[in-house]
Amino acid sequence: MVDRLYINNYKSLVDFELTNIPNFCVFAGANGTGKSNIFEALQFLAMSVAYVGSGYDKPNTIEDSEEAIENYFLSSVYDAFGGIECFLNKRIAKSEIIKPTNKRPKIEITLLVEQNTIGLQYLFYAKSNGDTFIGAISHEGTDFWEYPPDENERAKRIKAHTEFQVGFNRLFVDKSNVVRSKNTGNIKLSPDASNLGKVLDRILQNSEIKEEVLNWLSLLIPEFENIKIEKGLDGDSKFYIKEKHTETWFSADLISDGTKAILALLTVVYQSDEPQFICIEEPENGLNPYVQKQMVEFFRLACENFGHTIWLNTHSQTIVKELEPQELVLIDKVEGRTIAKQFSSNYNMHGLDMDQAWLSNALGGGVPW
Repeated sequence: MVDRLYINNYKSLVDFELTNIPNFCVFAGANGTGKSNIFEALQFLAMSVAYVGSGYDKPNTIEDSEEAIENYFLSSVYDAFGGIECFLNKRIAKSEIIKPTNKRPKIEITLLVEQNTIGLQYLFYAKSNGDTFIGAISHEGTDFWEYPPDENERAKRIKAHTEFQVGFNRLFVDKSNVVRSKNTGNIKLSPDASNLGKVLDRILQNSEIKEEVLNWLSLLIPEFENIKIEKGLDGDSKFYIKEKHTETWFSADLISDGTKAILALLTVVYQSDEPQFICIEEPENGLNPYVQKQMVEFFRLACENFGHTIWLNTHSQTIVKELEPQELVLIDKVEGRTIAKQFSSNYNMHGLDMDQAWLSNALGGGVPW
């Protein structure tokens, strides 16, 4: 369970807070309400943790010279997300950025998991030429890299940061705009699943995982018989699907978008037997209602068996229908700010299925269109 998620001034997320979020959780709401911003902010945090922990020299204090600040400024993260104008809340005027340090707006993203806090604060600085850049990065009110003097506490915090950074995955199949740092190897699925063949090739080497993957594919894809991976002339790993009643092996460009999506969803879960934090955008795309229903159960089992945290955002009535009240977070936007509504496990549904309550707005929290 995630004890707390707090995001402030990241796009439409202003003073946004969720508490006691189950490992399997679904964010549902209308288009444009900010569901993707939540996942993007977590992706921003994961990349920041990776760069801050990379070990290069940093100034001793936040108030060091502009040149020293720029030396440790996370230019790679900054550029990957399009610059300040793309991720700073639009209601913050540039004039506010040049106020005294203690009055400047900050982007803050804090994640509390099992009493381990993973969080960053970004303080804005104005350069003499009028440009603006992010200057300070801190954790729990102190410089991020200043770990506790106690050896056990220090090891605990470093472990929490490392596990989050390594285990975080954001997936939106075939959507290149979510790629901020492309994975081209065989260890971790790229956010757009563009390296699906390589990661599949690796995980299918494990006979137990292969058996489980084949069982799920047989359940979810009519006429499915087998899958194989071959190296192409370019050295890349390419997968092929064989159906019953034919000797033909179908390459990736001949299979349906839904089949590719199923493979990607299975792969991101099985790519590591260590706990992962997986955020999946619109997993219903290309999937029929039966498959959507089965995938909800698959994700639940993955959370139980592997210790994964799996969060989805969706517009799917079918997915919402399969949820328990505590697994649903409704997302709405009011006056430009993303807001959320959570539900307890004993929430009174008055005899309605979850999807009926959602579509009729009986739950409050905004209409789904």
